[in-house]
Amino acid sequence: MLYATTSNGVYFCDVDRAHATRVLGNKHTAGLFARAARGYFGITHHVGSGNILVASRERGRTARHNKPTTDVKLHFVDPDTHRAWLAAEVADVHDVHQIALDEDRVFLTDTGKNRIVSYDLITARRTVLNVGPQRQDINHVNAVRVHRGMLLIGLNNRGLQSAAVLKLPLSTVSDLDDASVHDALALGQYCETRGAMHTHDLATDSAGSVFACASHDGVVFNIDTGEIVLKPGGWTRGLAFTADSLWVGASQLASRESRHSESLDGEIAQYALPGGHLLNKIVLKNAGQVNDLLELDNVQSEPEPAFEKSSISLP
Repeated sequence: MLYATTSNGVYFCDVDRAHATRVLGNKHTAGLFARAARGYFGITHHVGSGNILVASRERGRTARHNKPTTDVKLHFVDPDTHRAWLAAEVADVHDVHQIALDEDRVFLTDTGKNRIVSYDLITARRTVLNVGPQRQDINHVNAVRVHRGMLLIGLNNRGLQSAAVLKLPLSTVSDLDDASVHDALALGQYCETRGAMHTHDLATDSAGSVFACASHDGVVFNIDTGEIVLKPGGWTRGLAFTADSLWVGASQLASRESRHSESLDGEIAQYALPGGHLLNKIVLKNAGQVNDLLELDNVQSEPEPAFEKSSISLP
């Protein structure tokens, strides 16, 4: 089962039919007088409930901080029925990108304030991991992954220097006091990505290796070795591994002002690994920009946290 988040909704991708259906749109998040969402970005699998968790960018009550969106709504989507409902609202997260889960704790990229916000879906406990002392978009924090006891934070670095990954033990993050300010640079290991620029996403293959895409160059590479494993070309963003292939998102090149328009279609393509030959391609109609991918069949089982599919009802 393959899902894609885009500027204009969440898409279920029927691989056998090479067809995509939008199952959650931007207007779904708005009340009678509320603004619609400004697109869906992070997507992950909540193992305990079996649901998908997606993050939408919102223009909420938080004061604007040099980015168009100020808050986040987290939505559950039932993969069996595609029923969706609001799981939580997290204020003061500016232009969220990727998200990741450690049981019921969500890690959200706060790109506008150069930090990671941790939010517990059960207790609503919030912890902030700053990246450096300035609350401006310095490193363009746009990727996060929980992997083998580590929290991996992708730093795009805005093309001004090589991208990097910040690695922190989850045990260290768990012990943090939510009332304090924490500098992730002091807690973790800063690892440059061998000259890669304009990076997005962190994804793992079935062997446990970690990959990212260098969007401007249109390549996918191993962050530890620097090896380029695929050159799909175009604006590459969104990765999802299967046992023997890789799905990659591609968006039409456009100005920042128009790249999210519904007049643009997105696309995802499947490539064989190893070899890299094209296996499949699916057009996402009226998607705008493709942001992130989730392939459920490749998700490894973990201990079950607390949420049940029926524990939260539609508002």
